[in-house]
Amino acid sequence: MIEAGNITARDLMITGTTSISSDATLRDARRALLDLSPANATPKVLVVVGDQGEYLGLITARLLIKSLLSTWMPNRSTRQDADRLEAEMLDAVAVRSSALVREALVGSQPTVAPGDRLHVLIELACDKRIECLAVIDEGKPVGIIPMTSVVRAAASLALRPDDAGIQVDGKKYT
Repeated sequence: MIEAGNITARDLMITGTTSISSDATLRDARRALLDLSPANATPKVLVVVGDQGEYLGLITARLLIKSLLSTWMPNRSTRQDADRLEAEMLDAVAVRSSALVREALVGSQPTVAPGDRLHVLIELACDKRIECLAVIDEGKPVGIIPMTSVVRAAASLALRPDDAGIQVDGKKYT
């Protein structure tokens, strides 16, 4: 029998992530995300930290784009003119680029502790629309877990006809 309780956030987390200050601009965040190596296995995500290195949130490319475009509303008269539409959008992005990273953070993002077990990660993956989880230890970020890693770990526990089952929190699934 496979013990699902043996898989923890520590087992799945990626360390050595890139941090950015909450006082940095969205322009700085864009540059930092673009500088992350595509060959690196680490997802393109920035860990936002405060003055004392405390965890404040995550900035992904999707969240950054959403924030950069948050003030842009296409004008009815320009919707048919692709060049003007693009120019207006780029102007809005240029203006919004000077906003601070802390302004782009979305509410409270779920976090996990290094010892949190797989079932907690699966519940968060199912309940929240997130790209990755931050792993926090004593208020400081120690790694991230992409949702793909949670799915892979869960899939590795998938039952096969010859399995005796999976046990989570003492409950046996066969």
